[in-house]
Amino acid sequence: MINMVISHELKFVFLGIPRTANRAMHRVLLKLPGAFRGGLLHEMGIPEACKSYFTFCCVRNPYRRFLAYYRWRGQNHPWGGDAVGMSFEDYISAMERGDLGPCTVRGHTGQNRLDRIIKYEELPESFTSLPLGDGSLDLELPRCGQRLSRHWKMFFTEHNADRVYELCKTDFEEFGYCRHSWKEE
Repeated sequence: MINMVISHELKFVFLGIPRTANRAMHRVLLKLPGAFRGGLLHEMGIPEACKSYFTFCCVRNPYRRFLAYYRWRGQNHPWGGDAVGMSFEDYISAMERGDLGPCTVRGHTGQNRLDRIIKYEELPESFTSLPLGDGSLDLELPRCGQRLSRHWKMFFTEHNADRVYELCKTDFEEFGYCRHSWKEE
């Protein structure tokens, strides 16, 4: 699975973080002049020639993203399936041990500069304000992918919410999400 979209013509790099509207972003960005896919899943090495480009990504409430990633990885498909048969608590434990790769945005993007952060919760409105091209691009973000039901909070107890918070603490702090949002939303 390819996670970056690059355009030399419009001078941008989109870093696709799993479970943050990645598919929808790819669909629209790949229609832009000169856009192509780059990088691989969990590899966000921006090519040297693109280091000065406008770089952006989407983020999502860390509790919701963590749960969506668990559910996605629990399905048998070519890009995941490493959590098939795991309970949510077992998945948290595997992430705590570092068995399943990164669970934070910075775990995916590394130290790449991010010029803009788009919050999943503010889509599609925040997408249209991206400075791509001369401003004449008519961008409309499609709705696609899996959505969590309104019952997503039932996965969280005080104990496992604390564990997920500790795992994703940098996302909560860097992107301004509330530690208790698993109760509040």
